[in-house]
Amino acid sequence: MKNIVITLALAVAIITAAIVLDHKAVDASTEPAIAKTLIKCDEQGRVIEETTFTLQANSWIECSRATKEYADESVTLVNYKSANGEWVRVSKRVCLYDDENLIAESTYKPKDGEWSLTSSVSYADLSANDMYEDMLFDKDGNLIMSAHYQDNNGVISGLTKEEFVYDGGLNPCKRIEYAWSGSEWQKTEEQSLQYVR
Repeated sequence: MKNIVITLALAVAIITAAIVLDHKAVDASTEPAIAKTLIKCDEQGRVIEETTFTLQANSWIECSRATKEYADESVTLVNYKSANGEWVRVSKRVCLYDDENLIAESTYKPKDGEWSLTSSVSYADLSANDMYEDMLFDKDGNLIMSAHYQDNNGVISGLTKEEFVYDGGLNPCKRIEYAWSGSEWQKTEEQSLQYVR
């Protein structure tokens, strides 16, 4: 169950980074970007850092980074983007857990060198929530697809979608990202995932 929660939290961090970095609008005639992600884990196998590189003019260029810090019942995710060779803070999300169940999360943006709270959500009562998540697992319990949708007065729109490919282990070796074109999902990026300890 912890692997699912960690994977889900990691997916949320990456989704936040993708939204904040303001990816280009999806065009049916464009090919998905090619990327690779270097994933660092701690001694317990938990993801502590992801650095994503995109292929530009036959060179791998650092474009984004996500870090995770674990404390008792919380996980703090900080997203960065590369700008002129420096890592610039983009967003922070603090997720609170109760027995491995996500119960609340707060999102922050940098402002004047400090973190400014932009949203706070409690999952104790989901009756007023207009966002939905669809998750698909393989026979071994590995997350192979996660998609987020929003209901706008009965009109369902896709927000983000990721698919994961496994090479027989517990960790995915490839992540495929999609964006909603207005009527369907279109592939935007494929990432090979490499783990280091």
